[in-house]
Amino acid sequence: METGLLLGFFKLIVALVVVIGLAYLSLKLGKTYMDGLGSGKNVKVLETVPVHSKAYISIVKIGEDYMAIGISEGKMDVIKSFSEEEGRALAEKTLANRNNTQFITVKEWIGTLKNDAKKSKK
Repeated sequence: METGLLLGFFKLIVALVVVIGLAYLSLKLGKTYMDGLGSGKNVKVLETVPVHSKAYISIVKIGEDYMAIGISEGKMDVIKSFSEEEGRALAEKTLANRNNTQFITVKEWIGTLKNDAKKSKK
């Protein structure tokens, strides 16, 4: 009886290792695939912030134009278009923040965008 129990336990451990290995492999391959999708030359998503479970605000660069886009289920709206100067400043901030990740609320993020827009108008 003990040998059957040990054999069953060994099979369980081997199966667990295989499942964890497959999960790790699929995550690695999935990341590689997803990174390849975002490598377009004309369209780049600089930052995306979830507002609701199925709604997001994204800062995107399309060609030389920068804009904030509201994305919800089945709908996309341009919230604001930025000047080239504002857009470059946003892109630089986004790249800097990727290295120094911090979590802010959507309200704080929108306030930052408004303050940056006010500063650039002066």
